[in-house]
Amino acid sequence: MEGVVPACQTLDCVSIFARTAAQADRVLTLADRRNPADPWQEDQQPPRRLMGQSFRFGVPAADQLGLVEYPEAQALFDAAVAHLEALGGTAVDIDLTPFSEAAALLYDGPWVSERQLAVNDLVITPDQVHPVVRDVLSAGDRFTAGDAFSARYRLAALKRRTDAVLATLDTILTPTCPAPYTIADMMADPVALNARLGAFTNFMNLLDYSAVSVPAGFLDNGMPGGSPCSGRPGATARSMAWLAACTTGLPIRWEPPATRYPMNSHRNRCTRCRSPSAAPTSPDTR
Repeated sequence: MEGVVPACQTLDCVSIFARTAAQADRVLTLADRRNPADPWQEDQQPPRRLMGQSFRFGVPAADQLGLVEYPEAQALFDAAVAHLEALGGTAVDIDLTPFSEAAALLYDGPWVSERQLAVNDLVITPDQVHPVVRDVLSAGDRFTAGDAFSARYRLAALKRRTDAVLATLDTILTPTCPAPYTIADMMADPVALNARLGAFTNFMNLLDYSAVSVPAGFLDNGMPGGSPCSGRPGATARSMAWLAACTTGLPIRWEPPATRYPMNSHRNRCTRCRSPSAAPTSPDTR
């Protein structure tokens, strides 16, 4: 992609942060122009149909959401489900297992070797790389060419299963992440918590899916929550058509609750989301 520093060229995708659906759609339109010199750009197919007054959306089983740590996060997600139902949607129970198994390949599979390739000059000078990043990238040394092909075969099998799930739905609704973490939390356990943050997003690029994430309110500790609608290529454009309706009608608390940490404090910044003050109006499209 022109103008993007590569991290993992076979998977790289630009995320768009905007305050309104219209802004995000404008940026997406500009970024999606055809570039004949880009070997990775794909021709996007239009969606099978635009969502109308009725649509079907997948909802993972409660035990696959992992919201136990923040019970109020379950209430936010339940409100998002109820809102989509009020818009004419029908919630359909789905098994998230094949999606989660695909997500695990991102950092436990040979794509780590591709990430290492992108910054190889830095990896061979360890003092220039953060120790956690260095340890993650160094794991790429253990993979062989055979491992890369085996992972591709595994991913293809998983994609066949996830595509079958999406073939019966218009979109899938999940939380943006099981729980938001402060910078202090992440510094204490960066690898494990980063994996948790990507529980519902790490499979997106591997499976060639797209998503639009919208704010869903705030937890009792002042941290933001959100919910992405994901689907097959072209779903982002389709989602934009009704994203404004979702955000304007969602019965959420727009102002963060009082918290024992100042909202602009270092500890209360969310590492994967926008800052709490920006989160309520910042959809993330990819």
